[in-house]
Amino acid sequence: MNQPTTLSVITMPIPGTRYAPKKFKGDYTRVRDFVLHYERICHANNVTADDEKCSSILQYCSTYVREIIEGMKHFITPSWNSLKDEILQYFDAAKAEAKFKEHHLKQLVDASHKKKMGSLDDFKSYMRKYVRVGGWLLAKSKIAQDVFNRFFWKGLPKTLRHRVENRLLQRDPTLDLSQPFVFDDVVKAVEHVLRRDRFDDEDFDSDDSDSDSDSENSSSSSDDSSDSDKEEEPPRYIRKTTKQKKEKKRTSETEKERKLLSPSKSKKTLHSLDEEEHTAVKQDEVETLIKKLGSMTIEDPNYPLLYYRAIKLDTDARLILCLPLS
Repeated sequence: MNQPTTLSVITMPIPGTRYAPKKFKGDYTRVRDFVLHYERICHANNVTADDEKCSSILQYCSTYVREIIEGMKHFITPSWNSLKDEILQYFDAAKAEAKFKEHHLKQLVDASHKKKMGSLDDFKSYMRKYVRVGGWLLAKSKIAQDVFNRFFWKGLPKTLRHRVENRLLQRDPTLDLSQPFVFDDVVKAVEHVLRRDRFDDEDFDSDDSDSDSDSENSSSSSDDSSDSDKEEEPPRYIRKTTKQKKEKKRTSETEKERKLLSPSKSKKTLHSLDEEEHTAVKQDEVETLIKKLGSMTIEDPNYPLLYYRAIKLDTDARLILCLPLS
């Protein structure tokens, strides 16, 4: 009859096998999980002595990490709990605890609310990203529940927020609008608004293209309505569509040929336009003065003043105007 296996340090899993911890190479993001896994297999194999715990961990470490642990104070004088704290300290486990801050969540929210979120897939993608950062901050008490709820709401585009708010108020007309909407309630409302089995789900994606094609069809049909022969309509429709395509192509080619002016050329162009405007205004004023002077006599006391203004604006005006009395 087989004797039951006695659990001890000898029955610890061989490195690289199924139940052994993955070799630890010093990654700060893995050190806490590595130590936790090691403690579990020690407990499963009834390894309780400090010296056995301290020495056995080396087999699951890389050469570089093993040499560091061998130099630690509580490895030399075995004390597992103290050695564990040293390992977490030396390999900077605290750094993994500070992987996200509140400003990371704000960046995610600012970027998300500017993007299109017209499908449930888009929303689920945003929700996963948000929970990765916001959920971690909430679990670590870095943010409060109200902040978590408010930032999640702000990450939704305005149009979607409006539809979701209507849904929430429809379900609960007494909803307190002074408090951020609860995360779970918002998720349920969005799932209802963007549900995949909507009867018009596919129509939303093609509304713009349908309206364009409808306008083209209506214009072509109105032009062809005078023709009674239906067999002639398809060729005429095709010819017109081809012409429209050519015109659009010609327009797009012309737009491509247009290049933005350099700052210096733009400045020169604006300056020349200003000069042309000034010249046009001056010319209009001269013409107005000449008309006034033509309706006046040279004995009029205002004649000399208007005459002087006219020739100051345009010296050629003296060729058609009478000199004022001396």
